[in-house]
Amino acid sequence: MPVRAEIIYARGTKVTVSLPHLKTFGTLYGLLECYLIEPVYLHDKRVMLVDEEGLLRKKPINHAATAIAGRLIVGDVAIIAGKDFK
Repeated sequence: MPVRAEIIYARGTKVTVSLPHLKTFGTLYGLLECYLIEPVYLHDKRVMLVDEEGLLRKKPINHAATAIAGRLIVGDVAIIAGKDFK
């Protein structure tokens, strides 16, 4: 079943995409330009998927994602509904 995701780029732009599924993170690895994904659980029951190695790889601060998460977030992120993340 397709999953809607909001991609928030560190440069400040946002797009909504439809992912075929989340059984594997292959599509997300490409969209977020990463190899490891870390879930950040948001207060509104959504899940922000971030590059687990973003700080090590010196990715830029994502100010919009940082404001949403309430903690420092670097690099591009994807936000999905909590029900879609299992």
